[in-house]
Amino acid sequence: MELGLIRSVDSEASYPHVLPLELIHEVFLHACVGDAPFAASLSLVCKTAHEWLQPVLYRSVVLTSSRQIIAFERTLRLSPPSASLDSAVQHLWLGPKSSHAERDLSYASTAWPITLLHQILARCSSLTSVALVNLAQHLMYRIAGVVPLRVTSIHVGPVHGHLDTRHLRCTQALRCVTSMDTYLSDWEVQQLASTPFLRRLRRFYSTRTAIEYAFDQLAAVRGASGLEQMEILCCTGAKDIEGTLEILRGMAKGKEGSDDQRVIISARSSCDGDRLADGIRAFYDDWVNSLGDDTPSCVAAGMYRSISCKTAVATED
Repeated sequence: MELGLIRSVDSEASYPHVLPLELIHEVFLHACVGDAPFAASLSLVCKTAHEWLQPVLYRSVVLTSSRQIIAFERTLRLSPPSASLDSAVQHLWLGPKSSHAERDLSYASTAWPITLLHQILARCSSLTSVALVNLAQHLMYRIAGVVPLRVTSIHVGPVHGHLDTRHLRCTQALRCVTSMDTYLSDWEVQQLASTPFLRRLRRFYSTRTAIEYAFDQLAAVRGASGLEQMEILCCTGAKDIEGTLEILRGMAKGKEGSDDQRVIISARSSCDGDRLADGIRAFYDDWVNSLGDDTPSCVAAGMYRSISCKTAVATED
């Protein structure tokens, strides 16, 4: 009797949960669906909860300042191998996510920590989607060679310069390139469109300025046998999206290649909640939409976690 009581007490002390741990795990994950801030809070409950939620917190990462990039690289570098943060990151946004809040990562800013970007990209070997915003065109060649092998989608701009897919390690995995507000020569468009495994080439414009160049280059689809879609997307501050589309179709009419069924012309509003035109924000929203259900986690809000053997620590930028 006494022995049985002792065993019962010991059992409760070592396993104080009414529900099985596996079920609690599922409850935590279900509670965090679509609620990244709540996931951040739950991750601080205990070490076990932090380990459960790390894949959720780090699946989609948004770094909008040099301070965030520095902190994130440090988190990756100092996390123990058991944390598996490197393999958790699948989607990565680098640069401002609003034209009105660029912080220190303005175009061609010397604040861009290129060496640390190399380290981050080298560690995040499971990346499938990467966005580079406001990175100067003269720095593009320094990044292209370290983009991970599994990347299938690249968002890049504005004025990103020549994106030579021959120098990308992910050429065989790459399926979609979205270029923002960048003048590309005819041969550059032809080279992109003819990349063997590329399926979608998208030209994203924050305004109608210079968009006619894109219509003049639609002929590139004719020699791109593997390409499934060439999209020209234009942002507008106007509410009349249909009116903008009609204008765009008029600009494309009669251009060589415009009759190809693979050519898609689309438009969207670039206005934020205050009705201010925000091209980079529209580009960010486009990237988020491309992720489907993998919406950016609390890391996007500037929350970083360094796990040690004793505690989890959160810092906010």
